[in-house]
Amino acid sequence: MNGIVTKSSADGVAITLTCPSACAHCEAHSRCGFSESQEKQIVVIDPAWQTFSCGDTVEVTLKESQGLKAVFIAYLLPSILGLLFFFLVYNRWGELISALSTLAFFALYALALRLVRPLTQHQFSYTITKQ
Repeated sequence: MNGIVTKSSADGVAITLTCPSACAHCEAHSRCGFSESQEKQIVVIDPAWQTFSCGDTVEVTLKESQGLKAVFIAYLLPSILGLLFFFLVYNRWGELISALSTLAFFALYALALRLVRPLTQHQFSYTITKQ
């Protein structure tokens, strides 16, 4: 993914990534609320931070194994746990309570991910190269 350097210091290289919409070529994208692109800000620790300056276009990469780990943590694990939670509650209290409590479970899982973000973001290392 390409990004633009916004700051370069010994603390890290700050990069702004523009994530384009997946449906930009759709005929209905102007009427759809999901079609807008988003900007993400990341900081990459790079020992050669002096070689980057504001405005440089860089390519940001993540090892495939780390990407798969991120997908597992963000999508697969909560899906599996959510289904298990739903059926455990369903057997005891019925459909309505299990559906509502599963939604609450997903909200708590998202909150937990947000709270442990500072601990887990060091497990994922990006590499950047000038373009």
